Amino acid sequence: VGPTLFPTVVPSLVPSSPTVSPTFNVTHRPSSNPTGPTSMPTHIPSSPTHMPTHVPTSPTMLPTHLPSTPSFRPTHSLSPTLLPHPLPTVSFHPTSLPSISVHPTIIPTPVPSAPTSLPSATPTPIPSSIPTSLPSIIPSVFTDPPTATPTPYCPNEVSKLHPVMKSFRGVAYGTSVISTVHHANSTVSRNFGLLSGGAEPMSSFGFGVYLGSTLVSSGGGGSTLAAKANTISVVLKSSTIYIDHRVVQVAYQLHDSMGRSHVLARGLSLAMELSYSEETAQASCESLPNATSGVGVCSSEAPTEWFLMNSSHLLNVSLSVAYDSVTLFASELLSVTCAPILTFDSMSGAHMELTTPHHAVRPGSSFSVSVDANTNNNPLRTWKIVVEYDADYFSFVSASTSENFTSSIIIDDSGSLSISTAGLTSDVSSHSLANTGSHVYISNMVFKVKSDATSAVVSTAFKITSWMTNEDNIIFSNNVTGQVNDERGEGHSWGQMTVQQASIVGILAYAEVSELVNTAPLTGFNVSTSITSLAIYDEVDHQDSLISEGVTCDLGDSGSDSMSLNGCDAVASAQHVSSSSRTSILVTYASYFDMVDLAIWYPDEIVVNADDQVLNLIDDGDTDYSTCLPFQSTTVYAYAKYSMGEDDIIIDVSDFAEFTSSNVGVLSISGDIAQGLSDGSVDVSLILHGGSRSVVSVQPVELIVTSTATVLFESLTVVVYTNTSWEGGTGPVPLNETVHATVEFLRDVKNVGDIGNIQVYAEYSDGTWIDVTDESAISVQSTHDNTVSLIEHARFELTEDDEASWCYPAIEAVWSRCNNTNSHTDFGFIKKEYPNVESCRLTIDEPRIAAV
Repeated sequence: VGPTLFPTVVPSLVPSSPTVSPTFNVTHRPSSNPTGPTSMPTHIPSSPTHMPTHVPTSPTMLPTHLPSTPSFRPTHSLSPTLLPHPLPTVSFHPTSLPSISVHPTIIPTPVPSAPTSLPSATPTPIPSSIPTSLPSIIPSVFTDPPTATPTPYCPNEVSKLHPVMKSFRGVAYGTSVISTVHHANSTVSRNFGLLSGGAEPMSSFGFGVYLGSTLVSSGGGGSTLAAKANTISVVLKSSTIYIDHRVVQVAYQLHDSMGRSHVLARGLSLAMELSYSEETAQASCESLPNATSGVGVCSSEAPTEWFLMNSSHLLNVSLSVAYDSVTLFASELLSVTCAPILTFDSMSGAHMELTTPHHAVRPGSSFSVSVDANTNNNPLRTWKIVVEYDADYFSFVSASTSENFTSSIIIDDSGSLSISTAGLTSDVSSHSLANTGSHVYISNMVFKVKSDATSAVVSTAFKITSWMTNEDNIIFSNNVTGQVNDERGEGHSWGQMTVQQASIVGILAYAEVSELVNTAPLTGFNVSTSITSLAIYDEVDHQDSLISEGVTCDLGDSGSDSMSLNGCDAVASAQHVSSSSRTSILVTYASYFDMVDLAIWYPDEIVVNADDQVLNLIDDGDTDYSTCLPFQSTTVYAYAKYSMGEDDIIIDVSDFAEFTSSNVGVLSISGDIAQGLSDGSVDVSLILHGGSRSVVSVQPVELIVTSTATVLFESLTVVVYTNTSWEGGTGPVPLNETVHATVEFLRDVKNVGDIGNIQVYAEYSDGTWIDVTDESAISVQSTHDNTVSLIEHARFELTEDDEASWCYPAIEAVWSRCNNTNSHTDFGFIKKEYPNVESCRLTIDEPRIAAV
């Protein structure tokens, strides 16, 4: 393809012995050309050895003969149909190298549709003198050496790249039938969807842009947004509450409308409501559910006035779910037993009373016991207590005493605890009511249930013995066994306690991934997810635990065509033949059960296509076909329509499809590249797994390999780019959203150390291309090797900052196909922008104030 415009500058020096003579096929010359030569040249000179410091545009005399060898060999044959007006001028300087611009500065108008005649004149002899003056205007698109003046035009070759965008991180499938959209402004974009297939809500995803098989850049990522909770399951952890242990706690699990346990947390709140008779009490749940399992706990204390003497009764509890303070739904009602308030006998005489918990205690838990004195109307001054306890079940932790008495002495002898005080504090009178009466607070002690304790009723849990004196140091209670107020009520000399291990009261189960995309018919590899079960215990704040032993999962017949179970792993394989919008799995442990819902996407039909459906013979002149395949190759790809119930989506499955050729002698397949081998017609299809059970419909693509038509090498294209810029990040998006990712290729370098990349393509006459970067010889033009250097085969670095803006074809690539003796050359333009100014400082050496 030849441009229609002649170069703006022609050589300024004639070498004595030109070695190469490519021609410009000039088809027409304007009839009026007052400034140009009288005839058009048929050759331009090869590169001379010196470079001019300036390129003149308005010489005082013009040559009458042009040289035959170019100083800059174009990669295309230039065939102008009309010369620009005014015609570019020519100057000569005997010590300078010519500078050629392949881009005209003035576009001729009008442009004739066809040439009228060929040049009839030949160049006249070389001039014997040089111009008497040099012009001051630089007409070329680049300066050499570069100056700080921006160039009037710099070709943007970045749009000639051939990138492909794919999913790079997380789960996202290309949804557009045309895989990647190339825009004229050097940006690439693509749509992605099915973000929920194989990933749970709040999963991250990202994209990558590739040149060939090389990842150039990744970005444009985001995360998926969970859906609002739609249902709630509840398990009561505290079935009985006591006056000294009033906490009601409920474990719950949230699901969205698809049965996913990952629900939207933004704006979510839960509240517990307790009700008894006509009274209610509400409390907000302090924490949100686990992001994966959807499981959480909620607690509230029942009012003390709801507890009755010597009588138990029921109260109701429920949880409500709200978003942005608007209640959407509530759980079922649960019933909690309120244990009666216990009454105790009143022991006569001066003595100590020890009160133990009225509820069962758990191995590993801590509990408190309190001690009060009945002084029998004596003013208490000093006291000593000995508390005996069952050391097989309990261990002493700490003790505190009333602030009315001086610091106590504490002695623990594993099973026997002695605490005594020396008297009253200075601010308490010996006749104060604070130390006289039937319930004078003495001490509070903390014990811990041993972790290895078994469930038991400990009948000899605690006993207390006391000594007390009055303000005259007269003993009024000497070695008196006191009363223990325990879980039985009344009064006992030995207190009883129940140690009870936490028991499972329910299970809550969930799937790690709730939606599966069954790719097994294409890949042969199963797709699966695990079902996890949590045991819920009958103890407030007891950590719920994962369980696996003894858990069974049952599918029944509801999803046998879409999935199967391997233990509690849900599996979608090539043997399954359908989709399912909801398949319920029954999870059982002992007498407890829960349900887990899964959805399965299945490929109903697949369409195979190719970039080029006719693979022609390549005519490269004298290519040695003994070492080079003569026919074209093309990229094949596949799109599948996946369905889930009534929903469906078309996604790109090329990356995990296995392509196959119906005749490997005519066309071979390697990955997604189809290579023509000999004349013939073949169908490119897919290898499907699943045998006779496979119901996937595949529409193959027909490729024709022919030697009756040939394609010609047209040009070598060198593209220089420096970086990429993704259009922002994708914030949280709904699971059913289509994401549009866009990336722009950049080409400017500004600062020392900036890196650039080089891509080389061989372009053919039918519009096809081949990436020949790895096969090309790439170098930096000697005119710029002081500012640019290659650091890898196809990467360069700006090594020197000349504080200028310039555009120059500084990168040269040479390529030949196989053993073809004719090599092809093209040049890549580097655009250098003026460096960024990072700081500025103003310094005043000698400040002055002018006299007025």
